[in-house]
Amino acid sequence: MASAKVPQSAGAVGWSKYKGRSGRQSVGFTTGAIGILDRHHIQLPVVGVLRVKEPTDKLRLKLVAGDARILRATLTTEGGKTYASFGVVCKQARAISPSGVCGHDVGISALITSSEGQFTENPHAEAQARKKITRYQRRMDRQHRAASPKCFNSDGTHIKGACYWKDYSKRSHENQAKLQKAHVRAAHIRKDAIHKASFQAATSYQVNVIEDLHVQAMGKKGHGKRGFNRAQHDAALAEFARQMGYKHLWYGSLLWLAAWWYPSSKTCSACRTKKAKLSRSTRVFHCEHCGLVIDRDLNAAKNLAALAELACVCLMAQFLTGQPVNWSKLPVRPYGWEGDQGTRSSRGCARAGGPKANGGPSKTGRPEVATSGPGGSGFDREAAEPPALIGARQSEVA
Repeated sequence: MASAKVPQSAGAVGWSKYKGRSGRQSVGFTTGAIGILDRHHIQLPVVGVLRVKEPTDKLRLKLVAGDARILRATLTTEGGKTYASFGVVCKQARAISPSGVCGHDVGISALITSSEGQFTENPHAEAQARKKITRYQRRMDRQHRAASPKCFNSDGTHIKGACYWKDYSKRSHENQAKLQKAHVRAAHIRKDAIHKASFQAATSYQVNVIEDLHVQAMGKKGHGKRGFNRAQHDAALAEFARQMGYKHLWYGSLLWLAAWWYPSSKTCSACRTKKAKLSRSTRVFHCEHCGLVIDRDLNAAKNLAALAELACVCLMAQFLTGQPVNWSKLPVRPYGWEGDQGTRSSRGCARAGGPKANGGPSKTGRPEVATSGPGGSGFDREAAEPPALIGARQSEVA
C-alpha cells in the first residue's frame, strides 16, 4: 500500500475502497461463454442464459455475417433495472466523412449551441424529477428519524460520524428504490441528449472547437446562489467535452480546445471588440462598436470556430520553421496536449532556486479561485487576465 503522506492529487494509490450495495452495481466478462443465442436471449459466463427485452437482431446478424466480434460483456444493475452491454469491434456500414469547421458553446439555457446556428435544447432532467426526488427524500428523512432517533442531536441535525440506522423497514426499502429510480431516469435523459449532440458534431464536422471549462470554479457561493449551481450541475457542462474526446477519434474528426481564460462570450464575432463586462443574465449580445445584435451563445460559438484559423496558422508556422508551438501561450490547443503539470523541471526545486522553492506558485498552475468579495462569488474565467505575452504571441503568429 502507498504511504498516507503522498498527496492525493498526485494520483498515487491509496487505501482500498469497497463498493457499496446501494448504488450502481456492475460486473464485466472478457473470457468464457459470451454470445447472443437468439433475438431475446444472451449467454454470459457464470450467470448463464438471460432473457432481454430489447431485440438483439442488429448485433446478432453482424456476428453471424462475421462483421463483428465481441470483446467484452458488462452486466449492470441501476435504478431497479439490469442492463447487458457488449463491447465489440465491427465494420462500419458506411464511410463517415465529416467536413467543415464548427464551434460549440455549452450552456444552461441552450445545452449546446453550434456556430452553424444549431441549438440543442436543455432537457432540464433534474428539474423534471425534482418534485418526486424531494418527496422521496423527505419521506426517507422521516423514516430515518423514527427508526433511529439516536442518530440526531437535540437540535435536529445528524450527528457526526457513523449512522446507526441499520434496520430498514420494508417501506424504507421501497422508498429508497423509488428515489434511486428517479435519479437514474434524470441521468439517462441528460446523457441521451448529450450523446446525440456529440455524435452529430463528431460525424458532421471535420474540425470541432470547444471550451476547456473549469467547471469547479464556475460555481457561486452565498445566499441565493443555489439555483445557479443546481442548474449548472443539471446541464453537465463538462460531459460534452468528455464524449467528444473519444468520439472524434472514432469518426476521424479533429478536436481543439479553447483556453479557459478566452473571452468567447464577451468578444464580438464580427469586429473582435471585447466588452468590459457581460452579466450572466444578458442573453442577447449588443456590440457598441459595429452594432451587431446576436444571441449570446451563438456569438460565443462563432468566436470558438474562428480559433480554428489561428490553429491552422500555428501549424503552418511549425511546419515551415520546424519549431514546436507552445500552445500554453495561445488561446487554443489540440485535444490531448498538456504542458508541464507540476514536474520537477517545471515547478522548480530548492537547488535550482525556482519559484516553488521560494514559496511562489507553480509555473503551470492556474490562478487560485477568488472566493472573497460580496456573496463569495466564484472565479469568472472571462474576467481573468490572460497569461503574459499573449498579445505579442498572437501578433507574431498573425
